Amino acid sequence: MKRIFRDNPLLALSIALPVAVVLLFAAATAVPRWLTDPPAYDLLLSVEHVATPRVLPVRIQLSVEDESVVARAVKLGQYEQGYAPRIFRYNHASGSVGEITIPIPADVDSLPNGKVIPIPDLEGVRVNSDLEAPDGYQYRGHGSRNGFLLEFFGTSRARQKISIAKNGAVVPIDLPETNYWYYGTRFLGWVVGEEN
Repeated sequence: MKRIFRDNPLLALSIALPVAVVLLFAAATAVPRWLTDPPAYDLLLSVEHVATPRVLPVRIQLSVEDESVVARAVKLGQYEQGYAPRIFRYNHASGSVGEITIPIPADVDSLPNGKVIPIPDLEGVRVNSDLEAPDGYQYRGHGSRNGFLLEFFGTSRARQKISIAKNGAVVPIDLPETNYWYYGTRFLGWVVGEEN
């Protein structure tokens, strides 16, 4: 085997070069992760569904006010309809993503315009809405994870590429699989404190 490569340097080079490039790219992605501290804060994201059985007569507007996530029922025009948004929390310690339920009342259409809907799971949770967390990680998002063929033939689940990054270290965040299409993934903020 050695003789074949010695007698055919072009063959040896054509094998060694792609291997070297792969190793270089692998090192370029792995080294920043090794040299950078892991994330220290949870991340809150909101996702709007464009295909869901939960169509609403109002729009649920999510925002961060006074370090709290606030859900407001906003009246829609005559021919408009709203969708139930979802909130996801990325757990920095485990790397998992869980959903936080917004308990939308059955009589939501009769609520006054701008009425706040309490979110029990976020009660006492302090949120920083800066794109950069106190530990230096920044939210990065959108982009497809599906590849051209899946997109072209329509067999994807519309998973978006969401991540946080610091000093070249990129931490991917995978939203749960769903039968519906994710649309409009939006950064809400970093969890900077909680009252137990």
